[in-house]
Amino acid sequence: MASKISWLQTVSKHPLPILTSSHSLPKPNAPYRHWSQCIEQDPVLALHLFNHINQILKKKQTQATKLSHVISLLGTKKIYQIAESLPKVNKQDASQLSLFQLVADAQVATFLLKQCLSQRHYTLNEEAYWHSIFHYVGHWPLTLLNY
Repeated sequence: MASKISWLQTVSKHPLPILTSSHSLPKPNAPYRHWSQCIEQDPVLALHLFNHINQILKKKQTQATKLSHVISLLGTKKIYQIAESLPKVNKQDASQLSLFQLVADAQVATFLLKQCLSQRHYTLNEEAYWHSIFHYVGHWPLTLLNY
């Protein structure tokens, strides 16, 4: 039982590092499109932002399910502050490299799903896109454990 508590405490203490460096973030006054593109390229940052805004919206018993909602509700200055406060991925660290690989796998799987649906004349709406990206999100923190 002690190892389960240790595992949970370890994962809870260390937020997932984002893939985007501070230098590649748009300026707070940059257009919405730039912020959207940057966040879509970093699903870990998107996860933190969705989590942040949904914790706020929990009181109102609602959720933000689209990136456009997250950006407009938080605002670019707040997004910049959140991103600055989060650890950045260290590509020299093997465990963080594993996180990078899992995120890339999620992006590839979502791209393939999008292609498959388009061949059948369906579209992948934004909510389904994020659900697909975050499908194995429970595995992401496991990469940070050094057992």
